[in-house]
Amino acid sequence: MVLLVLFATACGRSNVDVFEHDLTTDGGADTDQHDDGAVDSDFPAVTVPAGTFIMGSPPSEPCREPWDEQETAHQVQLTYAYAMLTTEVTQAQWRAVMGAFPAAQAVDCDACPVVNVTWQEAADFCEALSGVAGLASGWRLPSEAEWERARRAGTTGSLYEQDITTCGSDPTLEPFAWYQATTSDGAPTVRPTATKAPNAFGLHDMTGNAWEWCADWDVHDLGSAAVVDPLITTASGFRVARGGGYSDRAEALRAAMRDSNRPTDRFDYLGFRCVRRQ
Repeated sequence: MVLLVLFATACGRSNVDVFEHDLTTDGGADTDQHDDGAVDSDFPAVTVPAGTFIMGSPPSEPCREPWDEQETAHQVQLTYAYAMLTTEVTQAQWRAVMGAFPAAQAVDCDACPVVNVTWQEAADFCEALSGVAGLASGWRLPSEAEWERARRAGTTGSLYEQDITTCGSDPTLEPFAWYQATTSDGAPTVRPTATKAPNAFGLHDMTGNAWEWCADWDVHDLGSAAVVDPLITTASGFRVARGGGYSDRAEALRAAMRDSNRPTDRFDYLGFRCVRRQ
């Protein structure tokens, strides 16, 4: 078993000093031979490379509350590559793996994100995905750090290549995101995945459409210390969600924006996607 430890420096990280978590659920070496992360035509994925990035945002970032400690900028190193599904899990993918939906969907749409799922139901889907014939094992929900690295895809701006300029409706988002400004011409609900442009890693809907569950328990302040392979495993009563949704303003779609929900919550704007360490 490979045990990954979150290291924190002596300053700025007292509330989350050290956490241990096994981020490989198959207990052994990677058996997937697809270097590009693709596992199956019905469950396409891409590889997110190992690397270091700045998670969070500076207090001066437009549309961020300067006093808000939830987005404290800090360096994160991920020492491993991982595969991530190119879209939020869709209704068709859910039915193929799990059968019936756990709760009613806002719209009947095979290509739309499955929503109204609790954190545990999302985690159970990812685990079940490991048992699908032809797929490698080890699928799970992403850590919050894995999610933000994948969302940023090597960029540093709040909206991919640049910073947000308008908190309500920002034209920079139109090619990439289903959000309040781009869904205003129709029903206020999720839209088919992969109908907006992907980011530099080839991932669709990392901003907007549906919020996405992450593996971490929520803590208000992640601190300013540099960390390695972080995952918050101390229960707080709330699980992290990232990405923004179809009814949100542009400010909620910033890369560093964090939210959380009770693990038992169901919302018609909350879905998920799965990752797997390579």
